Formats: sequence, structure tokens, C-alpha cells
Amino acid sequence: MPPLLHDIVIDALTGQTEIEVVRDLGEEDGVARALSDGTVDVVIIGARQPEDSALAASVLRVSPHSKVLVIATSGRSAVMHELCPVKRALGELSPQGLVEAIRGQR
Repeated sequence: MPPLLHDIVIDALTGQTEIEVVRDLGEEDGVARALSDGTVDVVIIGARQPEDSALAASVLRVSPHSKVLVIATSGRSAVMHELCPVKRALGELSPQGLVEAIRGQR
């Protein structure tokens, strides 16, 4: 993340009483190792293309309960990545209903 964008993000979070920045890492490779220490609510990462989910996926593999906010290094966009289990009651299930549920049509 460019230094100016980094400073803007830190300044935005510092004034929030319910948010605490517990670790500030400069290198992408250090993120996964840092997460192995415990539970982290949100990881913020700078990347050229925040839509690319490979970096977020690597964080979520180590810390599946975390949210990963990837901010474009340009500062113009961001994407929040998180694992969200979905539970839907399907009611009585017919063979056709089973096929529809698997296809996501139900």
C-alpha cells in the first residue's frame, strides 16, 4: 500500500473508539504468519486489483472468521472479502426441488 494511502487508512481508523489497530504489517507475506497468532476481525491489504481474490483467499484460509478489506493501491476502490455460510430451509424436497436447490434456482 502506498505510504500516503496507508496514512489515510490509519488516520481514519485511529479516531474510532470501537476499532483498534493491533498490528501494522508492510509485507504481504507476513500477513498469513501474523494471523496464526489468534483471531483477527479485519485485515486490510493494499493491492493493484482488489477484485482479485487470491490474496484474500490466502488470508481466509488461515483466518476464516476474518473479513479482508482489499484497497486498490490507487485508493479509488476497495472490495470486502469474507466467508459467509448460507443456510436456507428448502421445505419438502422433491427430486426436481433437489435439482433446483443444487442449481441455486430455489
